[in-house]
Amino acid sequence: MKSRYYEAELAYLREQGREFARVFPSTAGFLAERSDDPDVERLLEGFAFLASRIRERVDDGMPEFAQQIGSILVPQLTRYIPSCAIIQFEPDARGLRSSTHVPAGAEVAGTATDGTRCRFRTTQSTDILPLELLDVRYNKSNTRIEKIVLQFRAPQQGIKPAGEAPIRLYLHGDIPFATTMRAWFLHHCVKMEVFVENKRQGEVRGKIVTHSFDLDSRLLPEKPLEHDAFATIVELFALPHKFCFVDLPKLGGLVHTEFELHLTFDNPPDLPRRVARDDIRLNCAPVVNLFETVSDPVRFEPLKPEGLVRTTDRTPTELEIYDITKVVGSREGRRREYPAFSAYGASAADTSHDEVYYVSRRVPSITDSGTDIYISLMTPRDAAPIEVPEVLSIDLICSNRGAAATLGIGEINHVVRGSPVFIKFANITAPTPPLYPHDDVELLWRLSAHVGLSRRGLEDAESLRRILGSYNFSIRFNAHQGRLNSLWI
Repeated sequence: MKSRYYEAELAYLREQGREFARVFPSTAGFLAERSDDPDVERLLEGFAFLASRIRERVDDGMPEFAQQIGSILVPQLTRYIPSCAIIQFEPDARGLRSSTHVPAGAEVAGTATDGTRCRFRTTQSTDILPLELLDVRYNKSNTRIEKIVLQFRAPQQGIKPAGEAPIRLYLHGDIPFATTMRAWFLHHCVKMEVFVENKRQGEVRGKIVTHSFDLDSRLLPEKPLEHDAFATIVELFALPHKFCFVDLPKLGGLVHTEFELHLTFDNPPDLPRRVARDDIRLNCAPVVNLFETVSDPVRFEPLKPEGLVRTTDRTPTELEIYDITKVVGSREGRRREYPAFSAYGASAADTSHDEVYYVSRRVPSITDSGTDIYISLMTPRDAAPIEVPEVLSIDLICSNRGAAATLGIGEINHVVRGSPVFIKFANITAPTPPLYPHDDVELLWRLSAHVGLSRRGLEDAESLRRILGSYNFSIRFNAHQGRLNSLWI
């Protein structure tokens, strides 16, 4: 809840109350008096707080309607986007003798300045190679042909492990530079040659590819009814560096400790600046500040149709609920799992009108810039879903709210259960600030605009810019980043 509503209601009660008492002294005379009784002040402040909630809901214009319709028609616009970053793994050559597969979902952590332990998880599988990138050489040519030389070193037993998996490169640096480099590798590389001690060993067959757009490389968990293309646009604005990974082909059975890879590019676009050693990294992966937990039991009664979802292991300011994954109700010794309301549309013809669904509602927190989740039960015909008390057990996916964004470069380096072994790691980009979905009134406007543009189709470039502009969430939280996004849109 916005504090301005509370301040406005309290000021109105005190200032206009005196005027009202002057006009109606017989019925409201006490409103003109200033009381020093703390109980009276507490009563007035409590009334102002309740009135401010009503006023905010009126101004929001049916927030439940906006959120539920939005979650079905444009679920990507109702997303809360947690902090994200890129981490780099540093394999220990003594403990890692071959490539090690780190699956998506591997957990890492860091401790914020306020002591909050922030948990992240990888979003795509990565093959960690015991390989070191020693140098990157680039000499700008006056012709349309350009060359980049990558110098690698493997453990002393030889570089045979380098041929076990494709070498994944992360193109580091600012986005204009990194995306231009991505175009070099994906669209303009015409030859890859292996050199050992300045002697050509052969040409590498195959193409450089990227898997950043694959469905199993999604940055955020999939939401029901969400189109893959729109989910990709959300991720493009949330963490554009996620799309700056390219995979070189397997090099085969090389058995040397050091080698060079010479890449030839035909007529590539101009780079914003020269290529430096740290602009190309090995063994990197995106991470997102998400982890699984369970909520406190939520008790429902016939006169309590809605409950606040909380967890006991963390304070509300340390935790932001990203999504509800499972809801199980218990009453009179029986357990029953409730589906989400968004599942009703897909199965309405096959279900009874007495089927009970859960509905979640995200509202601004009254204590900080985060949000809180309220849950309720409903039926399609709006009948009373429960007539006896019931307790809900809820499985959650959560983040650490704004605490994760306070971590600096190199501070996501703590090992937790599920972290890869024999491998050190640290983030090489600062965690992004969390992005919250549009306010309910704005969401209705975005929904109308999105549906209108979808019906008209992409008639011209301006229509595409308008659709992309709907996903520029940063403009409400980071004016500088929002303007940068608007420029390339």
